[in-house]
Amino acid sequence: MGDPWLVKGLKYALQTAVEAMIDLAYHIAAKKFKYAPADARDAIRVLMEGGLIAPQNWPVYSAVIGFRNRVVHGYQEVSSERVYEMARNELGDFERFIAEIEPVLRE
Repeated sequence: MGDPWLVKGLKYALQTAVEAMIDLAYHIAAKKFKYAPADARDAIRVLMEGGLIAPQNWPVYSAVIGFRNRVVHGYQEVSSERVYEMARNELGDFERFIAEIEPVLRE
């Protein structure tokens, strides 16, 4: 955490991962559910209502999107500790998301 370049690299990697998740959600909402989401959380909601995402995971994915928004738009500073915590403990959220949408990806 003492290396600012490492923290910046982790932030960018996490931001990119969240943006890939958002892109997939938008694409699935449009292609499978014929719906143009208003924003990233709306796209996740569509997937949840369509039965792809478990309702208990919606708050998790919403928080991940919030993290990305704070990083990109600078709504508030994201601490090095938070970046490290997410990289260390929350990468499973991305794996869970992929597992949930995998049936659609295979179509």
